[in-house]
Amino acid sequence: RIYDRALQVSTKVFPNLRGLGDAEVISLLNDPPIDNINVYQHAHNFFLQSFLAYGLLATVSMIVAAVAVVVVAIKFRDWYLILMVALIGTFGIIEALVSDLRVLTILMMLIGSSLAITLQNHSGRRELPPL
Repeated sequence: RIYDRALQVSTKVFPNLRGLGDAEVISLLNDPPIDNINVYQHAHNFFLQSFLAYGLLATVSMIVAAVAVVVVAIKFRDWYLILMVALIGTFGIIEALVSDLRVLTILMMLIGSSLAITLQNHSGRRELPPL
């Protein structure tokens, strides 16, 4: 039922270029209440939550960045990085990982460091730069 409500809200606010913010999304998802037990804090979907809270531009940017990481990973045959992005994307469909900045920060650090290692390993320079 939360997915249906999130889709209804998404179609109501489309094109939503700059986002509604997390507080407004919580309000819209729970008004009227979906059930008498839960107050939903997010859309339980990475893409819907990103679109609602941060807007179409941020959501498209996130998708483009993920595709760029996958393209680089395929080019360098880094199957670990491809698997990592695929797993995060899969979990993102069933849970809104972007609604908690702590989780999002850790995921972005993991992807960014893996991408940096992939690029460094294929740049011809094998040693780590001095601190």
